[in-house]
Amino acid sequence: MPDFRSTVAGRRLVPALLAAVVGPVAVFGSVLVAVPGAGTGPAAWAAQPPAATAEPSPTPTPTPGDPPGAPTNLVATEVRTDSVTISWTPATPGCCPIAEYHLSVLPAFSDVITPYRLGGDATSLTFRAWPTSEFRISLSARDTQGTYSPGATLRVVTPATDTGPDTTPPQAPTDLAARDASGWGAELTWSAATDDVGVTGYQVYWFDGWYTSRLLATVTGTSHRVSLAPGRNLFYVRAVDAAGNVSLATPTISFTGTGPQTPTPSTTPVQRTCHVDYAVSAQWRGGFIAEVTVHNVGAAPVDGWTLAFDLTDGQRVRSAWNARYTQSGATVTARDLRWNRLIPAGGSVSFGIMASWTGGNAPPTGFTLNGGACATG
Repeated sequence: MPDFRSTVAGRRLVPALLAAVVGPVAVFGSVLVAVPGAGTGPAAWAAQPPAATAEPSPTPTPTPGDPPGAPTNLVATEVRTDSVTISWTPATPGCCPIAEYHLSVLPAFSDVITPYRLGGDATSLTFRAWPTSEFRISLSARDTQGTYSPGATLRVVTPATDTGPDTTPPQAPTDLAARDASGWGAELTWSAATDDVGVTGYQVYWFDGWYTSRLLATVTGTSHRVSLAPGRNLFYVRAVDAAGNVSLATPTISFTGTGPQTPTPSTTPVQRTCHVDYAVSAQWRGGFIAEVTVHNVGAAPVDGWTLAFDLTDGQRVRSAWNARYTQSGATVTARDLRWNRLIPAGGSVSFGIMASWTGGNAPPTGFTLNGGACATG
C-alpha cells in the first residue's frame, strides 16, 4: 500500500458522515403581580395606586460568547474486530444552543484522521475498524454562534477475534524507559502488563513520527535492546496475549541516534564486521512486508554481498526489491543487484521482502554476510 504524507496541518482527512440537527429550545419567563398595601375601607383604597401587573422579567441568560461545556461520559459501548460504537452525555449549552458535534477518529501511529459532523442531538456513533488496532477519538460540541467546547478524548483497541474464548485485550505496559543509551543503541525497559488470561509477550515497535511503525521484535521479558538510526528515533511497546489480543500502546520514547559504529569487542571468537536490522513494516492476515538493512561496521568496504538468514516460522518469500533472492526450506539467500554491490566502510544497504505466513511470524534468529556472522538487535 503506498504512503501519502499530509499536506494540511500535518494530517490527512478522510470525509465521513456530514449531518447537523438543531433541536427546539424553549424559554420560560415568570409573571409578577403587585399586591395593594395594608389598610381598610374606601379611603385606604383611594390612597393606593391601582394594582398593576408587572412586565414579565426576562430569563437570565449566560454572557454572550460563553462556550458550551465539554461532552461527558465518552465511552466505548461495543468494540468488535470491524467496528467500534461510542456514546456520550450531551454537552451543556453556554450562550447558545448546541448546533452539532465534531468528532475525529485517528488510528494510532497514523496521519489519517477521519472527521465526523453530527447533529446537535447526537449521543452515539459507530465507525469502521480492523482487528488488533488502536484508535484515538476526540469529540467537541459547537454552538449556533460557532463557539466550540473543550474536547473529550478516548482510546480503544480492537480484539483479534469476536468469537474466541478471549476477546479482552491486556492492560498496557507502563514505565517505558531506557538504560545504557548511546548514539548506537539503547536498552528499553518497561513494567509488566496484566491480562485476564495471561500476557505471553511484548511487541517492540520503531515509529517514524508520521505514519510508519515497524515491529522490531516480540519478546517474553520486559526489556529489549534497539539500534538507533541517525536522527530521531521513537519507540513504543504493546503487550500481547495467547489469543493475539494486543494492549494499548505505551507513550513513545525518543532518542537521537548517530548511526552504526563498530561494536565493543566481546569474548566471542567471531569478528563482527556487519550489523543487520530486520523490521516488519506491514502485516496482515497471511502476509507481511519486511525491510532488511545491512550495516558494514568493519574497516574495509564490502564489494559484492550475499546475506543469508533463516525464517523458521514457516514463512515463504514471494517477492523482493533491491535484491535477488532464493529460498530453500527455511533458508533465504539475498544477493546484490550489481548497482548496490558496494557497501562502504560505515555504510549500509537495504532491501525488502514480501512474504506469506501461517502459524506465526517470528523474526530471523541470525544473519550471515558473505559467510560471516552479523550482529543483530
